[in-house]
Amino acid sequence: MGARQRGARCRCEADRRGRPADRAGAGGVGRAPRVIYLDSCIVIYAVEDRSDRGDRVRARLAEAGDEVVAISPLVVQECLVGPLRADDLALHDHYMRSFEHFELIELELRHFIRAAELRARTGVRTPDALHLAAAQLAGCDALWTNDRRLAAASHGLAIDIIDTAS
Repeated sequence: MGARQRGARCRCEADRRGRPADRAGAGGVGRAPRVIYLDSCIVIYAVEDRSDRGDRVRARLAEAGDEVVAISPLVVQECLVGPLRADDLALHDHYMRSFEHFELIELELRHFIRAAELRARTGVRTPDALHLAAAQLAGCDALWTNDRRLAAASHGLAIDIIDTAS
């Protein structure tokens, strides 16, 4: 697929379980960088949106620095629907190249179980519940979105970076 993948889980998961962090990198001894999960809408804005909204998303991503930016296969699926429906091979290829810049959080049965719990408790749609479950179980520090319902259901994990960007 192209996204950086380390085993069945994002490399960020081990840190949140009390194991030694492997994210510190050469210059970051002692402190692991933040891990940010991207909702599909954020990736779509970054890749396709040429308005101010897209510019703000691209600027926020550029500011991420040494932070780990992660996606799941669900993000890949949701992003590719439009280009495939429009038979836009150039846009499809642009997405595939863009995915290489992100860590990949593989979705396993435990993610779907957690998503069912979240959907039952909050009423969010299944894809949003899966995004939230992926971010939670990977120990992400933030979930960037533009979805107010998802942000409300996340109890502070999800951040609407469009409305809060200046």
